[in-house]
Amino acid sequence: MNICGYEVKDWLLQSGYNKPGRIALITDLVKELETAGMALLCNNFFAQNDADRALDLLLEMWLGRQLSREPVLDGLVYEPPPKLPDFRFNFEATQFNLEVKRIVNFENEIAKRTFLKIIRNDPPLKKPWLINLEMSDSFSNQHFNEFIRYLKQNQDKFEPTEGISLHGDYYWPPAGDPLIRFSFYQAIKGTTFGLGHYTHDRSGSITDDSTASARKAILAQLKKSSNKFDELSPTVANFVVIQPSSGLYLNDHLLSDVLYGTEMNLGPSEHPETKQSGFLVECTNTGIFKPDTFSKIAGVILVDISVDLLRENLQGMVFPNPRHIKLSQAWPHVPLQGITSTDPKHYTPGRVWHPFS
Repeated sequence: MNICGYEVKDWLLQSGYNKPGRIALITDLVKELETAGMALLCNNFFAQNDADRALDLLLEMWLGRQLSREPVLDGLVYEPPPKLPDFRFNFEATQFNLEVKRIVNFENEIAKRTFLKIIRNDPPLKKPWLINLEMSDSFSNQHFNEFIRYLKQNQDKFEPTEGISLHGDYYWPPAGDPLIRFSFYQAIKGTTFGLGHYTHDRSGSITDDSTASARKAILAQLKKSSNKFDELSPTVANFVVIQPSSGLYLNDHLLSDVLYGTEMNLGPSEHPETKQSGFLVECTNTGIFKPDTFSKIAGVILVDISVDLLRENLQGMVFPNPRHIKLSQAWPHVPLQGITSTDPKHYTPGRVWHPFS
């Protein structure tokens, strides 16, 4: 089995699996998808040179396999014409359309991807070391080339640490406030120079001053998804399935704030009638799901970053669009167990999505 491109092969060597074991899992996944009529999805994955896009496709493959295993679904198809959501299927009298997106942290992850591409094309040090980076808030992508030149010009001045040091033994630029603190440690013999640990002053998390960036990333993906959907109706349900590129960047509580606005976190709460627990959320005009937006999207389903896409089952958390809660009650078995009210301003997002079982 040939995986196209160095980056994808490199991704196969991630910790947790040896390369033969990981390829065996992908082989099993591909066989199951091809049997289910999703050879196009498999071909897209194997033709992919870029590691990040390969992970996007792997998320789609994970979802496709789980959907194909559900005997109660009819007409499952990948990228159906003429409209092209990622998946379409029928359950009872309702047509479901799913778009699948991985969400990247604009501020941190894209900078990391830029650096990886630079050092893979032209390693600045001809030594089998890994470099740890801590980026300051003032660092931007335009600084990478200058930083790479600095590494090349001063490579004889650097030494690796014993073990892994995250304290930043060196910094750049050498004068003034540092934009990067960095250190080195030796990698496995025979490997090339690469990236070790990558951190940021804000640790990649959504804070009061960076929520806007997260909303920007998610908003862009929801807009793209809307273009592939038909209008919602009692017989048409559209959901966007997302997975963050980093658990620090996005989780269920932070996504509540991004989608609905200011979170009114009351702590673990129990509805007096349904006995279902969750976190109450107040919808404000700062969230993405405003009363007059995204008429074609019934909700967002969050897949946790820790889900093993090669072995684990279908699961996630549902965040319904408040304007469609009453409409969604007409759809069969839609997993909105956590809803405690049809009032679009106060409800609890579904705790777990494990439908059709």
